[in-house]
Amino acid sequence: MSRTLNVSIIGSGQIGSRHLQALSNLKGSVCIQLVDPSSKSLEIACQRFHSVYQENSERISLQTLNSIDGLDESQDIVIISTDAVVRSKVLKELIQKKNIKAIISEKVLFQTEAEYFEMDALLKEKKIPVWVNCILRATDFFRNLKTLLDSNETILMKVDGADWGLACNGIHILDLFAFLSGCKDFEFTDIRFDRVIPDFKRPGSKEFIGEMTGKNSQGHKLIMNCKESEHEKENQRGVKTIQIENGSNHHIITVHMDRVTHKSKTKNNETEVTESLPLQSQITHRLIEDIIKNGSCGLPTYSESMGLHLFLIRAFLEHLSKTTGKRVTRCPIT
Repeated sequence: MSRTLNVSIIGSGQIGSRHLQALSNLKGSVCIQLVDPSSKSLEIACQRFHSVYQENSERISLQTLNSIDGLDESQDIVIISTDAVVRSKVLKELIQKKNIKAIISEKVLFQTEAEYFEMDALLKEKKIPVWVNCILRATDFFRNLKTLLDSNETILMKVDGADWGLACNGIHILDLFAFLSGCKDFEFTDIRFDRVIPDFKRPGSKEFIGEMTGKNSQGHKLIMNCKESEHEKENQRGVKTIQIENGSNHHIITVHMDRVTHKSKTKNNETEVTESLPLQSQITHRLIEDIIKNGSCGLPTYSESMGLHLFLIRAFLEHLSKTTGKRVTRCPIT
């Protein structure tokens, strides 16, 4: 008889509750512990879980807690879905108090450069594998797209859209670019911010409007452009278009929350298809199953994602320091 799988989620907000829903798809005996200081958030998350887990059995048990202290001593997988401002503190407390076998962390990872290096050293010391939830590279669509690219030709990738979150979601695009190009290094060569939006989504956080251009050592180029949406085009908020020029191949991908439209043009052919993209509530369990079975999953590791995060964090910090006239060390994005 197989043993019970112990999974915990730290942070039961919007994304945490979607991770929780996905866990209802895990096979076998599962013990889930959900941690959040807010009883209201826990209640909403549990309602979302029970809306999808309706088995008349106790195969999956769900326990809610208000602090990490109440967690079982040993955890197979911990999902960190807290706000970025407290994530480093939560991770340290978790690692010091409990026996953690593996971690999946939400992004943006942290808000200061020092936290990245401090956590990198701690994770290496404790030998805990961590994957970062930059999910695009783990989807079937983008994995298949990579096979269509000519590795002998350079990639020019342009991302354009309104209010898609240059600060909070830019790491998704930078990670996808690294995945498709097969190159982990990067440098921004031109950054032009139109303005910074304060108190974006939550008090104290910021969002950036403008364009960021960069390249890697293999000559592949990335352009990320984020505009403010116009009132009459409110339904286009968050929708982005990814154009990829790769030799004679040209791909135009319109990304919605749950689907993509892919136009592909080559010398001899032109096609257009629409494919689904998994929501977080439809994929987290697959990542966990891969980690348990194979010791890895399709997400980038902490060490891979750390470098990409720092490229973005440093660019935002430099702009904030210039515009405020003082050295800014904490980047208020999440």
